[in-house]
Amino acid sequence: TLLSMIFSALGIAFSGYCLVISALGLVQGPYCRTLDGWEYVFEGTAGRFLTDSSIWTECLEPAHVVEWNIILFSILIALS
Repeated sequence: TLLSMIFSALGIAFSGYCLVISALGLVQGPYCRTLDGWEYVFEGTAGRFLTDSSIWTECLEPAHVVEWNIILFSILIALS
């Protein structure tokens, strides 16, 4: 019984960790290649880039990385 309580507490702790890291990754945006090189181009926008899809074209490579980033972290947030 003690072991199952420990594993439950660890599951809740790691789920919370996944939630925090995914939210931070979603707000920061993806690491992509721009005209200036590889950088976190949306880092200073505080997540406002999520609602303005016209600026997603600033990421030249990898293709569709912003969409991938949003979908991946949204799924992780929902599962955590």
